[in-house]
Amino acid sequence: MSREVQVRFCERRGVRFPPPTLPFDSVGSFTMLHHVATLALQNKILAEAFRVLRPGGVLIGSDSLASNDLHHFHAGDTYNPIEAASVLGRLQTLGFEKITIMVDGILKFVAHKPGARSACGAESGPGQRHDQRPGTQKRRHRTTRLRRGRGADAAGGESRGRAR
Repeated sequence: MSREVQVRFCERRGVRFPPPTLPFDSVGSFTMLHHVATLALQNKILAEAFRVLRPGGVLIGSDSLASNDLHHFHAGDTYNPIEAASVLGRLQTLGFEKITIMVDGILKFVAHKPGARSACGAESGPGQRHDQRPGTQKRRHRTTRLRRGRGADAAGGESRGRAR
């Protein structure tokens, strides 16, 4: 039995996407935020990612960490490095949850838009069926985790999407 899967990739620039016909399952931001001139504009881009995600959707990103070499490499270019210690608060302020941040030579982050509510009022998202009682699902993600070191994939977690 074959199953049809729809995949749509959209590349956008700036802080305002046209309204999507459907919300996106995921948004990626890879090594580009440090090219955005101000913290306020960086936050607008992250807020726009939140806006276009479906409930339960995921933002996956990475960016370079500040260094003298990178500063010189960007001579004559916009260079506004991300402060890794500020990312958690910035993403939480925008409404993201289940945030994973990893710093290992580069900054990696994964953040989820809160899940949709089912008819009975229970949150449904990754790891919970609509007919499952709240609090009985297997725990798949910690709310917030800051990790240093090796061993995680580019999305920021060893076994994202699998029960632990």
